[in-house]
Amino acid sequence: MERHAAEAALSYIRDYMTIGLGSGKAIECLIEFIAMKNIPGLKICTNSMATAIKAKQRDLDVVPTWMVDHLDFTFDCLNFADKDLSGSKTDPMMLVENKLIASMADRFIVFVNKSDFGSVITDSLPVQVEVVKPAFSYASRKLADMGALVHAAKTDSSEPYISSCGNYILYADFKDVKSVKELNDAICEIPGVIETSLFTGLKTTALVYSAEGVETFEG
Repeated sequence: MERHAAEAALSYIRDYMTIGLGSGKAIECLIEFIAMKNIPGLKICTNSMATAIKAKQRDLDVVPTWMVDHLDFTFDCLNFADKDLSGSKTDPMMLVENKLIASMADRFIVFVNKSDFGSVITDSLPVQVEVVKPAFSYASRKLADMGALVHAAKTDSSEPYISSCGNYILYADFKDVKSVKELNDAICEIPGVIETSLFTGLKTTALVYSAEGVETFEG
């Protein structure tokens, strides 16, 4: 199913574009299709080492994020997308980088399984929250005050999970979420919060795939 979504995404890509690529099965398929099409002048920017390696193995031109100030499109896989195309991606190491590469693009094109699209969240929404070290306990309490079940992701050494930017990661499970955007805004207002795993407010296209095919939703 992801291959059909990746094939649909390929139609957006033109000669001499610079595009962003996230991570996931559909991204792997998209890399394969891009290499087969041999698109002149295409440059790829990615925050994922695995994606960069796969692209380089296909002889694609990969440029580092710090050298790029604009992307034509960014493609990524989301774990969930609401009907307003707000969504989430579980990738606790790369919260800042994921949001950066999405925001750099004129349009954010996401791959979403149909079973994870368009439903109102009534049970639980897991959100990863990146915070600076001094705010670790305070942000934990504020998230709990918002009704979340909060815990720190642990490594084998029992230390909090550290992001690729050197900040701490908190896991917050929210119930009965009515608006992903309102939730994200409220979390980001907490002093010390750097970023969340929620995507809102971007010009987004969702490629929603299932066994029946691919549907496109514009936001």
